[in-house]
Amino acid sequence: MTARPATRVRAADLALDAPAAPAAYPAWFAARAEGFVAAARAADPAAPVWSPGAEPYVRHYPRHVLAETVVHLADAEIALTGTARPLAPGTAAEALDHYLATAPHIPWIAEPLAHLDRDGAVLRLDARDSGAAWTLVLGGGGFAWSRGGGGTEPTATVTADAGDLLLLLHRRYDADDPRFTLAGDRGLLDDWLAAGAL
Repeated sequence: MTARPATRVRAADLALDAPAAPAAYPAWFAARAEGFVAAARAADPAAPVWSPGAEPYVRHYPRHVLAETVVHLADAEIALTGTARPLAPGTAAEALDHYLATAPHIPWIAEPLAHLDRDGAVLRLDARDSGAAWTLVLGGGGFAWSRGGGGTEPTATVTADAGDLLLLLHRRYDADDPRFTLAGDRGLLDDWLAAGAL
């Protein structure tokens, strides 16, 4: 982020200097996290930099790192206990916004979604812990999304806490899990989840 490259930089091209001993990983990760936070705070959020989505600016990366962190923290918690601790609704909503804004620019998500043949179908995500909602309208070779009800009758609706909705979209939970309440065309949700898997 400090160099602000105009083209993609792959991890394989960086000198990450990861430690050889697994016991050293926590301190290594913590030091890199602190370095990222310092760089993010010092950078101009509007400065141009390559990003994989529609927002080629520095401000993309704090959102991206937040989203990646909460999902992979949930991975660790699910691996250890079978479930993730509840996410703060605002944090989960921010990560959901980021996923939906970025997904159309990730080929292995965008291309399957473009071939769902469900033009006009509306998937709604309702967060019961905050009242937030997301409306996803399929069509035009992809989808459009907005916060809120969208004023359109949904084809299918999924209701859960915002963090659980985030983890559902990331396929960490199955839609049959009792934490989700489903209404309408279950096939639309299944199609979306199959196509949008990361």
